[in-house]
Amino acid sequence: MLPLTVLRGQGRSPVIGDSAGRQVLLRGVNVNQLIDYGQPDPAKQTVWPLKDSDYAQMARYGFDVQRLALSWSALEPQRGVFDKAYLARVRTAVDQAAAHGIYTVLDMHQDTYSKYVSAAQGTRCRAGATPEFGNDGAPEWATRTDGAKACGFQGRDLSPNVQQAFTNLYADTDGIGTEFARAWGRLAKEFADDPAVAGYDLLNEPGPGNSPGVTSSLLLGRLYQQAITSIRAAESRVSGGNHHLVFFEPSILWSGLGFDTTPPVGFADDPLLVFSPHLYSESITMDQGLGTTLTSIEQGYTAAERTARAYGVPLWSGEWGWFGKADDFRSRFDRYLERQNTDLLGSAIWVWKKACGDPQNDPAAADSGGGVVLYTCPDGKPLASPAFETTALSQAYPRSAPGRLTSLRSSATTRNLRLTGTGTGTLDVWVPGTDRPAATGSGVTGIRLTARAGGWRLTATTSGHYTLQVA
Repeated sequence: MLPLTVLRGQGRSPVIGDSAGRQVLLRGVNVNQLIDYGQPDPAKQTVWPLKDSDYAQMARYGFDVQRLALSWSALEPQRGVFDKAYLARVRTAVDQAAAHGIYTVLDMHQDTYSKYVSAAQGTRCRAGATPEFGNDGAPEWATRTDGAKACGFQGRDLSPNVQQAFTNLYADTDGIGTEFARAWGRLAKEFADDPAVAGYDLLNEPGPGNSPGVTSSLLLGRLYQQAITSIRAAESRVSGGNHHLVFFEPSILWSGLGFDTTPPVGFADDPLLVFSPHLYSESITMDQGLGTTLTSIEQGYTAAERTARAYGVPLWSGEWGWFGKADDFRSRFDRYLERQNTDLLGSAIWVWKKACGDPQNDPAAADSGGGVVLYTCPDGKPLASPAFETTALSQAYPRSAPGRLTSLRSSATTRNLRLTGTGTGTLDVWVPGTDRPAATGSGVTGIRLTARAGGWRLTATTSGHYTLQVA
């Protein structure tokens, strides 16, 4: 696997690419099986064990990336002490994924800041608010709420104690932000020389803090810069180490609205930044709860692309997806993927496997809804995933394309791929299905098809302007 970088060119938008100068979309799935969740029901496990068989199954979809969610609380349970056993679990996951041709984005995950923000028994909240339950994220020593109430309003993430904890992180109270950056340095040291690690996602859906627009923009940008500085210093100290991509996110309000303020342009001058909002428009955005659509899927893409251009960096969506009855979202699911192809982008769907005891799961639900791989609850028996979803997720796409792609069309229902590009090198394409594909093109030579579990890998040599059609 080749190290990833950012490809730039005069008059061209920057894109994610590899060291051979090929554009890389990165299409795959989130993996939450290493998250240190709070446990609302002691009788139900919060995550499924993570095994090599998971990656074998991901490869059958043609996925080439996992966004591997990690917990700061598990990495550094005591201040200044990093858990070697947890690091070893992360290493195993990265290596197993790589063995199946899957890159890893290491994601410092959080939901509600920490699992240590749960409301005490008997907590009373004002009308419209409910006692908070802590999900995952920071260790207890880094969770400073200053006595703010643990009452969620308009969702779990806007509880006063959660926003106070984020405000203290951004303000570097008692050096918490500095230690967060140091934790990233420790991770970067571990994987500095590993090309199978695509990069680092600095903080999942950070809270807006007590002064949105300041805390979630200026101070969040400062925290990101601290982390990037720590990462680059750690990578530089490792013999054979290389600088990896750095994915940065706006606050969770982007996931809830489809837009938000972001760290100011120039918050960091690192050349390997990637803007990575979560594109949940027409899914879990607040407008859907009001029975209306203020930001459509297409408008969500447009806002994200406009912001990435302002930063002068590539765009990659670290999360997307729909939850609930499949028949209710099938057309939106397909629209999302169609726009992704049109705009030559990649993403990671949320989530691979959701356990019945996941604090984000409905405790009364009959299945672990919201995952690619489904199970009944509470007994954990396998369920068939929606056929249209499986087909759409495994659709044909270029894993890497010499130079730049100029167009991409791929069907969410049948095997029908057409791509164009310009550049010289080796084209690598995933094609689903058991039947041998029929491939034609111009500007491509030496087309080779290799059967793989779930489909085929097509490789060819391109020269100049090229076109490939696969059916």
